[in-house]
Amino acid sequence: MILSSGASTGGTDIVGLALAKMNNQFSVGKLGLVVNIFIYTIAGLRYGISIMI
Repeated sequence: MILSSGASTGGTDIVGLALAKMNNQFSVGKLGLVVNIFIYTIAGLRYGISIMI
């Protein structure tokens, strides 16, 4: 309900909301998922799998 009105609750949905406004091809949820996967991947490479999980 919050995202459908164009607002944000903070966190990675802010990035997803900004990217969705630039590119209407993807939803905020899909873009937020991609951002989270990117963050977890970088954390796994940097700190190791045991810390990432």
